[in-house]
Amino acid sequence: MSDCDIEVCFGDVDSQVVLAIQVPAGTTVRNAVLASELPGLFPSYDFSMLECGVYGQGVPDHHPVHSGDRVEVYRPLVLDPKARRRLKAMKTT
Repeated sequence: MSDCDIEVCFGDVDSQVVLAIQVPAGTTVRNAVLASELPGLFPSYDFSMLECGVYGQGVPDHHPVHSGDRVEVYRPLVLDPKARRRLKAMKTT
C-alpha cells in the first residue's frame, strides 16, 4: 500500500487552516483528522466528535480517504440561519 496525499481543513470564527498531510492508504477520515495538527492548533474543539466531509459532502467516520481528497471538519453552528435572520430583522426595525 502507498501513502495518500490529502488536505485537512478546519475553520473557526478567528482563523481557517488547510493542512497538507500524508497518511497511509486505507486511513479513515476520522483517523486522518486526528493524525493532523488540527487538535493541537484548536485545543478547544473535540475533533473525535465533530462532523467531517470530503469536498463538501458529509461522510461517515469510517470512510477511507483517497489521494487528493480534501477532508473538511465541520464545527457546530453558533446560531442557526433562521434565528440569525430573525435577529437581523429585529435590529433593522
